[in-house]
Amino acid sequence: STGDGRLVAASRDKTVRVWKAPEGSHKYEEEVLLEGHEYHLASVAVSPPTAEHPGGLVFSGQYDLTSHGKIESKPVIKVWNREGQCIKTLEGHTATVSVLALSADGA
Repeated sequence: STGDGRLVAASRDKTVRVWKAPEGSHKYEEEVLLEGHEYHLASVAVSPPTAEHPGGLVFSGQYDLTSHGKIESKPVIKVWNREGQCIKTLEGHTATVSVLALSADGA
């Protein structure tokens, strides 16, 4: 959860979806679809709002795809703004990014 009533989910369909329940409702509706990963997602985390990113950021971690010892899709972390734009891709992991966590102050 983002702290403002939104729910963020990562999926095997290679997307992250941000859901929001309209005020007074318990039925969530898709607010933003984040697309751009090459392979299944394994993790997601949300940062609190900052002066630079008043809507906070969403971080998504991807599985690796290794076939017969050859890496076909590198595990990456993507950083998204609340408008649905990927603002950064972090590379360097050699296996699935299975957990993402942020400190309480978002650092």
